[in-house]
Amino acid sequence: MVLLASRYANSVARGAVLSIAAGLSFMLIARHQLALPHAHPPGVAQRIGSQAWDVALRASTPGQTIVNAESSSASSSTSSTLSDFKDEDDDDALDDSHLGFARGEWNPFLAETTPITEIQIKTCMLPPGLYDLCSPTSSKKEDATRGEWRRVDRDLNKRVGIYYAYLYYRLLIPSSSTPVITNITLIDQEIELDSTDGVWTRVSENIREGIWPRMKPMYLYYRSTSQHLIKAARAASPDRNAGDSLEPITQLDVIYGGNEVQPLPGYTKLPGKISGGEDDEKAVGTGNRKGSRVGSTLAYRKIAQKSAAAPPLRFSAEGTYTILQVADLHLSVGPGKCRDLDFKQRTNCEALGADTYTLQWLETALDEVKPSLVVLSGDQLNGQDTSWSVQSAIMKFAPLIYRRSIPWTVVFGNHDGETTDLDLKRQIDLMSRLPYFVGEAGPSSIAGSGNYVRSIRASDSDTVLSTLYFLDSHANVKKTAPWSQAGYDFIKPDQINWFRGRSAQIHTLKRPYTPSNVQAKGSRARPSKANEAVRHVPRGSESRTTAQTSALASGSNAATQRDDPDWAPSESGIGGKRMRKRALHARQDDEDADALGDGEGDDSVLGPDDNTEDIAKAIAVEEAGNSDEKIDLGYGMMPDDGANIQDAPTGHETDTFVKGNPLLENEKGLEPTVLPVGPTLAAPLEAKPNALVFFHIPLQEAYDSPIDVGADGTRLFFGERLEGNGASKTDSGFFQQGLLAQKELMAESDGPVDAFWDGESSAPTKGRPEVKVVANGHCHISEDCRRVNGIWLCFGGGASYSGYGQPGFLRRMRVYELSDYGETIETYHLLDTKQIIDRVVLVGEKAMGS
Repeated sequence: MVLLASRYANSVARGAVLSIAAGLSFMLIARHQLALPHAHPPGVAQRIGSQAWDVALRASTPGQTIVNAESSSASSSTSSTLSDFKDEDDDDALDDSHLGFARGEWNPFLAETTPITEIQIKTCMLPPGLYDLCSPTSSKKEDATRGEWRRVDRDLNKRVGIYYAYLYYRLLIPSSSTPVITNITLIDQEIELDSTDGVWTRVSENIREGIWPRMKPMYLYYRSTSQHLIKAARAASPDRNAGDSLEPITQLDVIYGGNEVQPLPGYTKLPGKISGGEDDEKAVGTGNRKGSRVGSTLAYRKIAQKSAAAPPLRFSAEGTYTILQVADLHLSVGPGKCRDLDFKQRTNCEALGADTYTLQWLETALDEVKPSLVVLSGDQLNGQDTSWSVQSAIMKFAPLIYRRSIPWTVVFGNHDGETTDLDLKRQIDLMSRLPYFVGEAGPSSIAGSGNYVRSIRASDSDTVLSTLYFLDSHANVKKTAPWSQAGYDFIKPDQINWFRGRSAQIHTLKRPYTPSNVQAKGSRARPSKANEAVRHVPRGSESRTTAQTSALASGSNAATQRDDPDWAPSESGIGGKRMRKRALHARQDDEDADALGDGEGDDSVLGPDDNTEDIAKAIAVEEAGNSDEKIDLGYGMMPDDGANIQDAPTGHETDTFVKGNPLLENEKGLEPTVLPVGPTLAAPLEAKPNALVFFHIPLQEAYDSPIDVGADGTRLFFGERLEGNGASKTDSGFFQQGLLAQKELMAESDGPVDAFWDGESSAPTKGRPEVKVVANGHCHISEDCRRVNGIWLCFGGGASYSGYGQPGFLRRMRVYELSDYGETIETYHLLDTKQIIDRVVLVGEKAMGS
């Protein structure tokens, strides 16, 4: 008898297991493929269910058209004129697949018009994305007569439960007379609801099933209304609408987070919370309350409406345009954590939650500045495992902007892609479906997401008067070893080539620009602000007031408590230590520190802001130089040798200063930096319009390049920088090969082209750089500007209480005011006390240093 080897049985067993696994895999794949809708079915493509319902119960008049939110951002965010599409860089059509929504499945952005007829809740141990074992039981006959179940693909128990819970719903079948759902509500007790507008049904499953630790049961009720009743209500209405009460519900959504998270446009958020509400003992707190459950609730939509498209970006008739830069919001799904605040401000912040406190400040800034455009310059999301629902974080800040009919756009920071459910490309896709958004992902062949151009045109023509470039500065470079720290990434060579190619496409114009309907001389008027208590100093700059400065000399080390693990204070050169030349950094009065109070009796969320008397006293002290207080410049106390306030360099009342640092020494008599001649009123030239560039992580040149010198022999910088070097360790070459290479005047001949350039033949240029300002975020307690080789490098300063800061360093937002049809660029900071500091003309005939 032949004996089989002992390993024979094992081989047979392994073969059997592999065969079974292969068979199961084949069946799963086959089922998935068969379940997918045909992309190109034979004959004319139809959505029969929707059409049948539209015919039976059309909500709009025949002349109205409900536009699908799937439409391209290019077509929804610009007007129909050809010139308005010249800026478009996105070579990918907007597709729901980018957001993870397949056709025929639940999609909260789809303009669904078919009513919902049934709702169920099901729980399961395995995620349905792996294999859907959670679906409600249904026969083929029921699917044919009542419709197939669709799953709302958001886990009700996300991060709060021990297993998964999902909503399922059915849509109305064509020509069916089944009642449709017109209302839903959440109730934490079993009751019977009566209504003359329909019959209420309780979903059998406890919507809190699976939450741990357990909560009191809560049930979802929905009201079913007869189609005849809806038709009668529409017939009686002049606009053919059954009203908020009787219009059918056509879409559902699950929202994570607190009250500050708004639903998508067109949706209504239910007031009760499934978890994380007031009745949840484990709900996450806004102050010292310990809890971890952020929670969720439901939202529904009845009628899908087209999102408002942002008009083309245009100067006003007076030639002005205002850009509000909002840097580093650091928003989470939950309430956020208040960071690095004075005691009274921390108390107010923790009472509301850091994110809510930040959003109130954002609303105040929007109402104060009334910007033409809002640019969020990166780290809108806090990342760090707190922004796991991108939609929740975005729907905290975006509605505050678009509900004011303000165009807005973004660039991404190093935290925006951390531990989230949507990558940067899909984040852009989501925002492109929101009103007034003017950004885009940019070419897919270029590194990163968010490389694009926007032009600001004249009010009376399509002439481009200013150019805005937006780039992705990426996040972190890949680690070379598990134990190494990942440094910041850098702008890639293909991005530099893209920038130069787009710059080469910008048309020149005769500058300064004269509109067709010439305005009277002196028509430009700066908006007056009663609380703009600032002192004028030479060269077009206005000094920062002491009432707005803070107690940074108190020795706090909060500036080093960055949220980036690889950041450390610099031990040499600029930035690692506090750098400041002004001496009057005494702690603010209590009313200033408490300026962000409850806001009672004021139309703003912020508190009092007028400190004119204190400001006048402080300025008098500074001018008299009669203070005996020693000043900590970050390198130890000043020697007690009779030196006082005016012993520090006096070239800039708002400058930072580090004794012995050649980049920041501000002595008189330096040789002025001479730039090529540009267009002036006396000598107009054919030139490209002035440009600004927005990206998150600053360049190395913001730290180690020589600072330009003004006509009076002093260096051109102002503001303060209270932290270390935040640039990438890798020199991308963008400053030299990109910004300095593209100038505003076209060269007289094609001439030689540097080896780096592989784009347009008309690239060679001359004169001053086309880009006049680089606007960065990233460094929350850096808010200075400095001019390097004719380009201003400016930090926005931290805007959020959820991001790191330093006690006494007020949160702020930078404003860029473009005037004289783009020839003048002026900037200032708006503090969270609603006061304005450091108003400086950067570009123009009255610019600083001219």
